[in-house]
Amino acid sequence: MKKAGMLISVLMGVSMSFFLSLTGTLLSGHFTVPMWLISFGISLVISLMIGFIVPMKPLTDKVCAKFGADEKSIKEKLISAAVGDIVYTPVITVIMCLVMTSIAGAQIGNAMKGVDAELGQTTSAHEELLGEYAEKQEAGADEAELASLREQIGTLEGKREELSAKYAAMQAAKPSFAREIWLSLAVCLAVGFVLCFFLTPMFIRIVMKRM
Repeated sequence: MKKAGMLISVLMGVSMSFFLSLTGTLLSGHFTVPMWLISFGISLVISLMIGFIVPMKPLTDKVCAKFGADEKSIKEKLISAAVGDIVYTPVITVIMCLVMTSIAGAQIGNAMKGVDAELGQTTSAHEELLGEYAEKQEAGADEAELASLREQIGTLEGKREELSAKYAAMQAAKPSFAREIWLSLAVCLAVGFVLCFFLTPMFIRIVMKRM
C-alpha cells in the first residue's frame, strides 16, 4: 500500500505541476516555452517533495472522518479534493509566482537598460544639435543650413518621445509579485481543486488495478 501511495503521489505531482505551471505562466502575461519549462521543473520538484513528506491518504481520511463523509461519496471526494488542493496549490503557486515575476522582471529590466541608454544618447545628440543651431543662427548661417538642422532636431525630438513612451510602457508592464500573486492563487486554487477532484480517484483506480 505504501508503494501504491507513493505512485499516486508521483502521478498527482506531475499532473498538478504540469497544469499549474501552465496556468501560472499564462496568467503572468509573459508566456514563453523556456519560462514554462523552468516553472514546470520547479513546481514538479516541490510537488514531489510534498507528496513524499505529507501522508496525503491518512490526512484526507482523517479530515473526511471529522466531517462525517462516507467512503466514495460525493462529499468524500469534495473534501479529499479540497485537502489535496490546499496542501499542494498554495506552496506551488507562491514559489512559481516568485520565480516567474523574478525572471520576467529581470528580462524587462535588461531591455529597459538598453532603451534608457539609447534615450540618453538621443538626448545628448539633441542637446548638441540645439547648441549647434543656436551658434549658427547667431553667426548668420543661411536658411537652408538652419532648416536642415531644424529637421534633424525634430527627428531627434520624435525619437526621444518614442523612447520615453517605450520606457514608460515597459516600466508599467514590469511584473510585481504582490500584484500578481492574488489572481494567480485564486485561479490556481480553482484549477487545483478540479484536478484533485477528477484525477485523484482516476489515479487510485489505475494504480490499484496494477497492484
